[in-house]
Parts: sequence; C-alpha cells; structure tokens
Amino acid sequence: MHHAWQTGASPLTLARMLGNIGIDFLVGSVPLMGDAFDVVWKANRKNARLLEKHLHKLAAKQGRPLRQSFSDRMMVEDAEEVIEPRGH
Repeated sequence: MHHAWQTGASPLTLARMLGNIGIDFLVGSVPLMGDAFDVVWKANRKNARLLEKHLHKLAAKQGRPLRQSFSDRMMVEDAEEVIEPRGH
C-alpha cells in the first residue's frame, strides 16, 4: 500500500486497498470462519493487482512501457509468498 501511495495512486485505489486489508482483518479475526475466509480472500494479491494496474496506467500516461524493476518484482513476489508460502 505504501508503494501505491508513493507512486501517486488515486484515492479510490488506496481506499480499495485499505478495504481489502480491513475486510481481511475483520473477517480473518473470527475463529474458524476467519480461517476458511483466509483461504479464499487474498488481500495482498488483490492489492498487488491494483498496484500493477495503477503502474500500467502511469506508464501509459507517460508514454513509456512498464518495466518492472527488480524491487517491484520482489515486492509482488513477497506479497504472494505471505499469502501462499512456497511448498504448501
């Protein structure tokens, strides 16, 4: 979310990201139901897609192709690793 804010994501995109995190936190905190919900609701993955969409729009607006930097790729991979650890 911080990266989206740093790159100038719209308030709507930031609100959607906060909503994803909030829903994950609230429902995820309910015993048993929260565990089942966590299997389906992937807040970090949803937020990574929102960030990617924002970066594509930003690149198109600036008239340049989107080149993911190493740190951007690592951020997305780290977010996915938190949700779905490798080997599980």
